[in-house]
Amino acid sequence: MKKTLLCALLLAALTLGASAAGPRYCLGARDGRIVWCDLETGAWHETGAAVSQLPNAPDRESVLRGIPFPTRAALASALEDFCS
Repeated sequence: MKKTLLCALLLAALTLGASAAGPRYCLGARDGRIVWCDLETGAWHETGAAVSQLPNAPDRESVLRGIPFPTRAALASALEDFCS
């Protein structure tokens, strides 16, 4: 699972991060839980929310694939949407 998540995050970062700065954060899943990562430090942070509790399939699939974000504000907005 860790290798799959890492590959998905890297692929998303490569395909969406065409700008010089690229994504700084990523929202993803680990052990069925929603997590986020600071891509510069590699630090993972647990949210406590379960992927299975997301209300719709497209959201669950996006989180499982990994969603890159260029700013902390964009990540915070997504965390509010997915984890509240």
